[in-house]
Amino acid sequence: MSVKISVITVCLNEAGALASTCDSIRSQRYPNLEWIVIDGASTDGSLDVLRDYEDCITYLMSEPDDGIYDAMNKGIGLSSGDYLLFLNAGDKLADPDVLYSVKPFSDVGIIYGDIQVTSDETSDLLVLPQKLPEDFLIKKMMPHQSSFIKKSLFYEYGLYDLSYRIAADYDFFVRILHVNRVKSMHCGALISIFYTGGISNDPKWKWLRKAENHRIRKRYFWKYFLSWGYLRTECKLRFRGIQ
Repeated sequence: MSVKISVITVCLNEAGALASTCDSIRSQRYPNLEWIVIDGASTDGSLDVLRDYEDCITYLMSEPDDGIYDAMNKGIGLSSGDYLLFLNAGDKLADPDVLYSVKPFSDVGIIYGDIQVTSDETSDLLVLPQKLPEDFLIKKMMPHQSSFIKKSLFYEYGLYDLSYRIAADYDFFVRILHVNRVKSMHCGALISIFYTGGISNDPKWKWLRKAENHRIRKRYFWKYFLSWGYLRTECKLRFRGIQ
């Protein structure tokens, strides 16, 4: 039997961006797939859009939450897949057969692929290394939109930490890949198309993002303290009264 994959979509007032995400999931030909949607009690017509896809949504929840990672944790709890993929409003799967990329590596904790990063002006292909260097996560991020995460890891190492508003996925990947050395593998495929319009890319959240990333790096990477990046960020955050 094929590996079961749970695609989890979280959204709040994203009516204008949902259709492209929904279309890309509906088009998937992978047979053992469930799709879970966690809506944060949208008021902009998002639920009307989602109702057009009820034929392929396994579970739809709409209720207030405590931010994106609370919603993602709810999705984890409702999922029954062997691997989870988080694909939020505005993001798309690269092609109808992309989920087959997970099949050859079903004994691996995290299976990751490449991602197309797009905005209104640009589009760039982010190709991740075949093997992640030891200190890859000091400066780089793992894109959750192109990472299949074995569900059991969340129970073994914990869910997304809600003390982070923007960087809980970064914290999770650091805990899994850097601290606990969980096995990962590049699947050799383009997995998703990511639109850079989310909260972590919003300029008004820039310094919160920097502060949370800085906090994670200080906690887990001793080499970070030896870098100019640590000193520069520490000074800038202190100057702005952010700890």
